[in-house]
Amino acid sequence: MMLLLLAWHFSIQAAAHQATLIQVRTWMKDMGATAGDVQFRLLRGALTIRNVKATLQGNPLEIEYLFLKGNPASITSHQPTLQHIDVENITLNAQVLSQSWQDLSFNLPASLQTIFRHAKQITFHQGIITHLKNSPDLHLQRLHISGPTNNRQIQGFGFSDNPNQTWQLNSKIPENTAETSGEINANDDAGKIQLQWTGAWQAHNMKVTFERTTAAQSSIKAVFKQENKHWTGDIHTRSWPIDFNIGHSNITGHIEFLGTPKAWQMKSDKIQWDNTSFSLHKTTVQSMLSHRFAIDNKEKTLSIKRLDIQGMAVQLETNQPILPSTTWLVSAPNINIQALNTTIMVANEPIYLPLLSGTAHLQNQALLFDVSSPADEHQFWRIQGYKQGLVHVSGLDIPLWRLRNLMPHPIQEQALTMQGITSLDLNVIPHQAWSTTGTILISDLTLASEDQSFKAQALQLEIQQANDLGVQQATMHAKQWDMAFPLTPRQAWSDNSHLDEWAKIPWAFQDVTFQDGKITMGHEKQVWVQHAQLHVQNWQTASIPATLQLAGDIDLAPIQASMSLQQNEAKTMQWQHLKLNIRDANMFNLLAWASISKLPQIEKGHLTLSVEANQINHAIQGHADLTLDYLHLIEPTPKENYLQQQLGYPTQRVIQQLSNNHVLNISNDFLGTQSWDTLMAQALLVDVQDKLAQPTISNHDSEKNTREFLGSVRIHKKKALSHNERTRLRKMIKVIKKHKHAYVELTPDLGTAKLNDELLGQIRQTQSLIKLFLHQRGIKLKQIYTLWPQEKHHSTRDVGAIHINLVK
Repeated sequence: MMLLLLAWHFSIQAAAHQATLIQVRTWMKDMGATAGDVQFRLLRGALTIRNVKATLQGNPLEIEYLFLKGNPASITSHQPTLQHIDVENITLNAQVLSQSWQDLSFNLPASLQTIFRHAKQITFHQGIITHLKNSPDLHLQRLHISGPTNNRQIQGFGFSDNPNQTWQLNSKIPENTAETSGEINANDDAGKIQLQWTGAWQAHNMKVTFERTTAAQSSIKAVFKQENKHWTGDIHTRSWPIDFNIGHSNITGHIEFLGTPKAWQMKSDKIQWDNTSFSLHKTTVQSMLSHRFAIDNKEKTLSIKRLDIQGMAVQLETNQPILPSTTWLVSAPNINIQALNTTIMVANEPIYLPLLSGTAHLQNQALLFDVSSPADEHQFWRIQGYKQGLVHVSGLDIPLWRLRNLMPHPIQEQALTMQGITSLDLNVIPHQAWSTTGTILISDLTLASEDQSFKAQALQLEIQQANDLGVQQATMHAKQWDMAFPLTPRQAWSDNSHLDEWAKIPWAFQDVTFQDGKITMGHEKQVWVQHAQLHVQNWQTASIPATLQLAGDIDLAPIQASMSLQQNEAKTMQWQHLKLNIRDANMFNLLAWASISKLPQIEKGHLTLSVEANQINHAIQGHADLTLDYLHLIEPTPKENYLQQQLGYPTQRVIQQLSNNHVLNISNDFLGTQSWDTLMAQALLVDVQDKLAQPTISNHDSEKNTREFLGSVRIHKKKALSHNERTRLRKMIKVIKKHKHAYVELTPDLGTAKLNDELLGQIRQTQSLIKLFLHQRGIKLKQIYTLWPQEKHHSTRDVGAIHINLVK
């Protein structure tokens, strides 16, 4: 009998366990869940389920331990009688719930609803809800549900983020769910949150009180009320941090809220915004005060009657519009701006503006503004924004270095010195790739690299078309300019022309005119070309060849140069054809170059040079003619053998042979891939060697010519001749004109003074004044020769002078 009873017991236990497994599988299927282990004890009426893995509203839900105890006869039925349910170690990932909080629903699977509805007591221990939107993890220490099914009591407590941030829950759920009530209180060191409601969980009537104070003494107190799903709210803040879609701010003020989660309005008479930042243009604002602020998210409108802005910093990108497109209607008719700090990024390089102040008006995506720097500042900026996105920029007395990053890259990279005072008058359309037109005027301009410089008293740039890629169409005019190049020993130009960097300037100019300038070599006093006029057409226009023309004089002797250029694949201007003509120029400009090149010094002589060359595929072909009149050379001290190495003849013979010729003509063709001036020098050197191979010619100048002393002019510092000096020179001119084949020598007499740089300058100035006076009154330049001052020109006279001699 005992065996039968045991067999019957185990048979019942097995049947009950099997029925339980079937029921649990039904629950799990409804939940889309699985369980690691299921145990059912018939006599105790206990069901234990471990390691439950499920989803709630698409969120992962894990329960380590689930215990159900009830009537053994009904625990596995569809209408169970349950005494107690224990749930331990629950983990819920609420990421999806957080993303869709407005549509949140707490409906549980039907099987779970059945279980929890019929349990007399339910206790949850040690749970955690993670990934809550804008909130730390929520820890559940204990949650207890008790009472009959028609009047449930819920009590619970836990903490958030750390044990000092506690929360408590008390709620009643009567049979009539419209009378459901409850309260949640959360406390920590920063303040408290209180949530009260009546009605179902998706409450028809609710009151939420939120009160917080941070360690930085920022605070917020908000009271929200819901009646029939319609919310009203009162919010009081003090430096409370808020984040919104495009930025962050700390706000102080009183805000009224009304509406529903999908259609709400907020308004405030006054809000203080501190330490505000916007992602747009990397904008930061120290302080803003808004008056009559209103926002409606249903109608997508934002209005501010008045907005005061203090300490705003904005970084404008040239490839971005000032305002982004939006479907919102924004109205801010009265904006006051103080201390606006603007940075304009051009090709990833910043342009910094001084602090600006002014007004603005924002209506329907149209931003109108007028900001300027204080009038008493050393520099003045004014920026005005008009309809259709047009921005007008004007400026006065702006240091050029502030605009360095607007310069072409070759100048940015090479210029160690950038000086000048700039005025601007520009129209810019930012939303059209910063399309720009207008005028830039620079006075007292200096651009200097390590070995060359450009100066101009005034430079004016007229821009017809420019954008964030540079200038596409413009004209440029400069006056009283000075272009200085370094002096290279034995070669006036380096192997790579010093103009190469200028040729890389990518801006396009239809016309460039430089008036009344000079070109110097090595030192500002070593003027090679003066009264220079430079004219360039079609610079960097790929379809049209450019032309360059230079006219000027070398100590009154005319120089003319022309060049045609074409843009190559590297966007560099490369010359195709050139001409150079110099006529009857004295060669004192070569003295410094000859000295550092260890060549003989020039005492007297005229130079006439004619060069023409073509460049095709980097090969240069050309012809040069050089004429030297009455050339007198001085042997270098100490003696150098450089000429002997180059020409194969002793230096003394070279000097004697070149100096003994009344007229020396040198002419030759040149061809090669070196620079044109190097090829020309090499070709002329061959002809010089031929001349040196001829028998020595007697010195006609010293043996046959006679000198007649016409008079003297005292060496002085004045930049003009006196009336008495001009009178005496007119008498000399009458004598000179009677001898058409004679020429004039201007010989310095140092008197008893010692030759130094100051005296040398006075001598050269006095010689130039006499030469100019003679030339202006009919004496040809080829008839006037100046002699270079030397120690041998001393005399016993107390005062130095320039002697005028007629050489017949």
